[in-house]
Amino acid sequence: MGAVNRAQQAFRYEHGTFGTVCSNNLSTIGTWCNGSRGTLSVKLKPSQYYRYRDTTVPSSTSASYYADVPTSTPYDYELKDYSASVGLTSTGGFSGIICGAINPHPVGGMGLSTNGTTCGHNSEPVK
Repeated sequence: MGAVNRAQQAFRYEHGTFGTVCSNNLSTIGTWCNGSRGTLSVKLKPSQYYRYRDTTVPSSTSASYYADVPTSTPYDYELKDYSASVGLTSTGGFSGIICGAINPHPVGGMGLSTNGTTCGHNSEPVK
């Protein structure tokens, strides 16, 4: 997730807007990555333990994405979900945050980070 946040910053400098992790087509935002799509140089492929998706349509001011533990994973009651976002600050700098669920995957769900500065409900910043 940290590599994606850094790739987002580079993409924003080059293109004036943030990029997508999973999709080149904005109508498919929210679908799970298959590893071959997305406008960023970092490609995320689903694994046995995590799958990824864009959570909002990227804009010139922010982008967010999510790493989810599939329920078929042998460790789904032990692994945590993560979300991350990056944003442009009012001074022209970047803010980024990675948030981890407080509880393992199936317990309670978690809110998504969308602005690069705060975590959603049932999640906390990863240190």
